[in-house]
Amino acid sequence: MNSRYVPGEALMHPLALVAITVLALNDQVWKHTYSNWWTGKVSDFAGMVFFPLLLSSVLEWSWWCFKKRPAPECATLICVGLTGFVFAAINLSAAAGEIYQAVWGSLYALLPGPDRAMTHTQDVTDLLALPALCAPGWIATRLRTVRPQQSARMI
Repeated sequence: MNSRYVPGEALMHPLALVAITVLALNDQVWKHTYSNWWTGKVSDFAGMVFFPLLLSSVLEWSWWCFKKRPAPECATLICVGLTGFVFAAINLSAAAGEIYQAVWGSLYALLPGPDRAMTHTQDVTDLLALPALCAPGWIATRLRTVRPQQSARMI
């Protein structure tokens, strides 16, 4: 019997925690201090690792609530594909970028604090971060394959 996978467990993987930390530091400190091309790319790469894992955690928990038990890689791969598609669309299409800004801007405005306007800048070079989407898939499959087998207890 395999040890049980906990929905959302991938967010606790060290690589995921590094991505979350880098994303938070970059968006809250480095962008305000340095504000250059590199800080934008750091956010893109960290976001490509973090965001699919966040989405898959939500999806895994919703499946768990409805007593479905698909493999964690399934949720992660769905979310990796969705993240890659949306990220490419908003950086290649002005219309998709406007929709993204309207949707996320309205959600972002709900957060407390001053000046909560959200802007999106269409930038084709952001697509350089798409290979980072391999990391969430690797994390999900790694969690599934490195678990030790537990021997059945003899009664």
